Amino acid sequence: MSENYWYPFYPILYDRDTTHLSLKQDAVYRRLIDYYMKSRRPLPNNNASLCRIAAMSLISNGEMRSAYESYANAMLLCELAEVVELFTPTEDGFLRSKMCDSILDEQEKREKRRKAAGTKAAITRWNKSGNAKRIPKAKDTQCDTNANTMQKDAIKTVVIKKDKNSLRSSLSKEKPLKIEFDLDKKSFVGIGDDLISLWRKAYPAIVIETEILQAAAWLVANPKNRKSNYERFLTNWLSSEQDRAPRRGNDEGNRSNQKQTKHDRTRHVVAELLESAADNHAMRDEPKPINENDCDFV
Repeated sequence: MSENYWYPFYPILYDRDTTHLSLKQDAVYRRLIDYYMKSRRPLPNNNASLCRIAAMSLISNGEMRSAYESYANAMLLCELAEVVELFTPTEDGFLRSKMCDSILDEQEKREKRRKAAGTKAAITRWNKSGNAKRIPKAKDTQCDTNANTMQKDAIKTVVIKKDKNSLRSSLSKEKPLKIEFDLDKKSFVGIGDDLISLWRKAYPAIVIETEILQAAAWLVANPKNRKSNYERFLTNWLSSEQDRAPRRGNDEGNRSNQKQTKHDRTRHVVAELLESAADNHAMRDEPKPINENDCDFV
């Protein structure tokens, strides 16, 4: 039952019962009634408990140090006794109030009527919406259940029956392994052979295993740069290396071509020098032709 934070107060009935009380006794009586209604149970028939509920300073026998304290304690108990007379003691050690019990009984009856009306209205809305045809008819013992809970259960039943085949097929499929990076082992976990094969076909210009090791080394050197999707990280890494791979090959080819051209040019110069030296040597060894004008005949 929900808590009731209020209760009706009838001044005429209250004055009829409390006119003979003093101002202090009236305050004590009102506090006891408030506690009765908040706790929704009778009061304990014990002076110490009643004083504690009413915030009265009752001195125990062991703490009394003077005759004045004993007198004050006796006067306090006398005032409390007049207030207790407004309650009816029971055999089980409690104090009951006829007025409080009647109000509590009326609250409980009203709560039950509201609950029954709410349940009836919920069932009526349920039947009008057409959802009652989708599930078996509810038993009489189920009328006190919440309509929203019944509707949720019915929707779950319909969804399970409607998508039975799709659920079975989805459950039969194995979930792919998620790639993670183990910082302690300094390696990737969950890379399947089929994924390696796919990467080899997609990026033929690079060595997949080497690039994976380089990516792992980069993650070890940068532990703060953790990734939420390591498969996407590796794919981007391999794509970037694949794009740079052709340029590396062209640079190496250009350097080899330059070396070859320089070597050919050196060989050509050496050949020309050797040919020139040979010509000079041949001209030096060949006899000069004799000119008749240069000869003196005797």
